[in-house]
Amino acid sequence: MKIVEFIRNQGAKAVLPLVAILTLVIGLVSGGMGAVEVQPGEAAVVYSTLTGSERVVTDQGTLTFLPFFQRVVRVIVEPQVLTMDLDDENQANPNRDIKLTVRAKDGSEFWFDELEIHFQLVPSMVNIVLAKHGEGDGYKESVRVHAREVLRNEFGRYTFLEVADPSSYQTATAQATQKLNERLNSTGIQVTLIKTPRPRFDASVETAINDRQTAQQEVRVQERERDRLVKQRDRLVQNVRQTKNAEFQSDKARLEAEFKSAQAQLIEAKTAADTYAIQRRAAADAEKSEKLAQAEGIRVGATERAKGLRAEIEAVGAAGPGMLDRVIAEHVMPQIANIEAVPYARASQPLDIRHIQAPPEDAR
Repeated sequence: MKIVEFIRNQGAKAVLPLVAILTLVIGLVSGGMGAVEVQPGEAAVVYSTLTGSERVVTDQGTLTFLPFFQRVVRVIVEPQVLTMDLDDENQANPNRDIKLTVRAKDGSEFWFDELEIHFQLVPSMVNIVLAKHGEGDGYKESVRVHAREVLRNEFGRYTFLEVADPSSYQTATAQATQKLNERLNSTGIQVTLIKTPRPRFDASVETAINDRQTAQQEVRVQERERDRLVKQRDRLVQNVRQTKNAEFQSDKARLEAEFKSAQAQLIEAKTAADTYAIQRRAAADAEKSEKLAQAEGIRVGATERAKGLRAEIEAVGAAGPGMLDRVIAEHVMPQIANIEAVPYARASQPLDIRHIQAPPEDAR
């Protein structure tokens, strides 16, 4: 104690020579320096008994130190597993704990038969782990307590039906991993994985969940069958469309060809009709001219005859009444002989036309 007090009072100037002297003395007495082997999966902390400083060593290999002046503590930093699978909490084991039981949001309870929490110590922070939890397995108790609390909180957010859905407890597991690391990372502990099996329920609840899962599987089967039928329908519709489209293109090409042929025939018919019309119009014009000429000749002849008759009539009129009577007797009297006449008498009473006898068929 006097040496330590002397060093503190004298400062760094007195420390170095004194350390060198003590090291030489101890080396002569003990025959060498202290050494420990840092194995793979381990880290070490070197503490100074003089100044209280500490140094973290993460490299594997032989680590030398000064006995009495330095102290080395090795810590396991390789991945470890905390398993919650015990039925009796009195079974002492730092790497195992009783089964995790959770009360769901709806008041029901469920549990996990074997839940694993994979974790490890951060090599560069093992000095903090030792400062927080001491040497030994004290940090495992911290992992156990925080893990049980966080897992209960996260899984307790769901009803038993929601927890039965694998996607729900996978989400809860991811949230629990994140929350645990938020709590433990500052103490040098890193949770790498939480393996949660299927939750267990009471027999009646298990039966209901199994029935529900069976129904859901049947729904998925029916959905896959529906998807298959929809795809089959789409393929059939596509085939029909392709077939009908080919038929449509064929019919369209045929109709276009027929349309062009009909247009050619129409043009040909119009040309023939125009030619025929021109010919008929020319023939009609020629016949019209001929008829007009004939009519003009007839008119001229009739005019001449009318003039002759007029001359004859004037000659008869000039000859006097006797000539007119002679002409009437020659031309009119012979026709009077062919006229039949019956004396007319007015009926004494109204005539009923229903009693008028129709003339014989021959007389019509």
